[in-house]
Amino acid sequence: MADTGFEHLAGLAVAAAKTLADPALFAQAAPALVPQAVAGVQENFGRRQGPDGSPWAPLKDPRERGRPPLVKTGVLRDSIRATAGAGWVAVSSAVPYAGFQDRGTRTIPARTFLYLSQQVLDRMAWLCAGHAAQQVWGKR
Repeated sequence: MADTGFEHLAGLAVAAAKTLADPALFAQAAPALVPQAVAGVQENFGRRQGPDGSPWAPLKDPRERGRPPLVKTGVLRDSIRATAGAGWVAVSSAVPYAGFQDRGTRTIPARTFLYLSQQVLDRMAWLCAGHAAQQVWGKR
């Protein structure tokens, strides 16, 4: 008996489901996510706001008020790194004072920068979806 169009389509759907359920699929997409994550955190320095949209506290020193917070030399912004694996991405900075600037202290206001905005997460999701589509349907 010959395959009907429906049986062929059902077979493609089963194959697609197996491919999408494989954690290795997203591990293969991870290298493309790392530069997106780094760029996303670096964009936070330009936005000068926390994840909830609230602006960063201004600089206290009146002589410094002309420059953006957290970007005196650019070392902190340029120190952002990311790693990724199957289903996760982590952003970090090895600069010793990064945590103090991000979370704040008694004397330093929190200026949260180590996060990924919804816009960046959406871009990363589209990258994953594109990679998944290539794996399921092949490059066209």
